[in-house]
Amino acid sequence: MNKLKSSLEDTYILVINDIQLIRKMIGEVYIVNTKDKNYVLKLYQEETSHLAKRSIKMGLSLKHAGLLVPTIYPIKKGNHLFSLDTKHGYLMDYIDGIHPKKNQIKELALTTHNLHKKMSELTNTSKDIMKKDFFIDRFFHLEDMQAYDTSKKTQWKHLLDLYYQRVQRHFGCFSHGDLHNENILKTKDDNYYILDFDQASYTSALIDIASMTDQTNFNHFRKEDLEKTIRYIQDFFQYYKVKNYPIIDILSWIPIRHVELITTITLSKKEPLKKDFLDQQYTWLLAFDQALKQVIKG
Repeated sequence: MNKLKSSLEDTYILVINDIQLIRKMIGEVYIVNTKDKNYVLKLYQEETSHLAKRSIKMGLSLKHAGLLVPTIYPIKKGNHLFSLDTKHGYLMDYIDGIHPKKNQIKELALTTHNLHKKMSELTNTSKDIMKKDFFIDRFFHLEDMQAYDTSKKTQWKHLLDLYYQRVQRHFGCFSHGDLHNENILKTKDDNYYILDFDQASYTSALIDIASMTDQTNFNHFRKEDLEKTIRYIQDFFQYYKVKNYPIIDILSWIPIRHVELITTITLSKKEPLKKDFLDQQYTWLLAFDQALKQVIKG
């Protein structure tokens, strides 16, 4: 921690009182306390440094466009990428706020709408495009998936390909990529800040709508949770007031998000996938698909 402290003080000309690690998953997140204010430092491993660069690029662009996002601070050399050994990241404002609750549908829908509107206005930002190779194919290239039951893997691929065909019809606009209530902070003066643009890309707003409205449990599927998600989507669109995507297409993103998230975390943490977990996810997928057919038909 002393090395990190001295590097930050030298890079940003700060006098730091304390540094606290508050989260460690895909990257490390620290609270950096100084006499005058608090900051947040996000650090990424070398192999995921591209996520830091993407988040910086989108954060700066959206800040310039007028969206409420944390200010990202430049280093003394003029760019915004902080480096420590093989790790890379950025320093930004600490936003004092709380995460909106998932039942605050109006506020979440209006915040999502505002984000997509600002994203659509960006003209000087290069377009990172994510496709099936990122969302799905990486999952099946994982070592533990290559050794997984062939028949189950074939069925998994078949269903994901079907879902991806539905989602892909709506590609062609910016998306946050990881939009949910915990990536939003509401301040005491009722401003809503959006965080974490690691997965931002030129893909589809449908992805954000699906992630924001998903009410299913990640490990244990229940049909009533899917029905709850449909009702949430219907309420969400009362305030989002833009193109009303077909519900089946929105829901089709949920299992794609499962394998994308599993892959991203697995590659970052460099831990093996247990067969029991893969079996659990496979069972989840089959139950999801059966319920999806029933509720859409009904």
